[in-house]
Amino acid sequence: MSLTGISEKIVVEPYYFQNNIPGAPNDCYLREGAVKRLLKAVHFLPVDHYFIVFDAWRPYKVQLALYRQFEKQLQLKGLAGNELKKELTKYVDRPSEDPMRPSNHLTGGAIDLTIANKHGPLNMGSKFDEFTEMSRTDYFEQIKNPSPLDREIKG
Repeated sequence: MSLTGISEKIVVEPYYFQNNIPGAPNDCYLREGAVKRLLKAVHFLPVDHYFIVFDAWRPYKVQLALYRQFEKQLQLKGLAGNELKKELTKYVDRPSEDPMRPSNHLTGGAIDLTIANKHGPLNMGSKFDEFTEMSRTDYFEQIKNPSPLDREIKG
């Protein structure tokens, strides 16, 4: 189901299409159940906030391109073998055409988004698709001596 136009509080900005990833759709799609949960989440946003959706369902070709692109970045940093695989799968699902073990985004049940207000996207501590420890969901909760900016990001 297309996310374009489903709510005034959901802005669709298909990141991979806008960045010329071959095969990336010029829209964002989710399964019906995921759309219902997203629309429910909208009601928890403060009045002046909204979601920006960068990606949701993606074709196998796009998943494979993202996987290979990050794999090359890691290889250039000198990673190989099990160390490479471990770091790679922290951030990018292994592409799979096996219907019994699909990559998360290939099912239409995963979404990449951020929260924004009239000033733009909120500072989440890392950029979209920044594959670093700062992208972990618990990164800012684990900082022992957070800076004022760390505390602001943690919210």
